[in-house]
Amino acid sequence: MLEYIWLIPVLPAVGALINGLFGKKLPKNFIHILACGVVGLAFILSVICVANIASLDREHRVYEKDYYTWIPGG
Repeated sequence: MLEYIWLIPVLPAVGALINGLFGKKLPKNFIHILACGVVGLAFILSVICVANIASLDREHRVYEKDYYTWIPGG
C-alpha cells in the first residue's frame, strides 16, 4: 500500500482543481461531495499507510523513494 502514498497530497489537490475550474458548472451537491470525499479518501489512505508502517519491524519502518536527484553530491 505504500506505493500509493503519493496519492495523499494529490487527491485533495485534484479535488480543489476540479472544484476551482468547474465549480460554477457542476451541481452544488456534487461539489460538496467531491470536496469532502477526496479529503476523506486521503485521510483513510494515510491511516492505512501509517498502519502498514507501524506493523513492520522497527528496523524496517523507514520508507524512502527517490523520484529524482535535484543536486547530485558526494
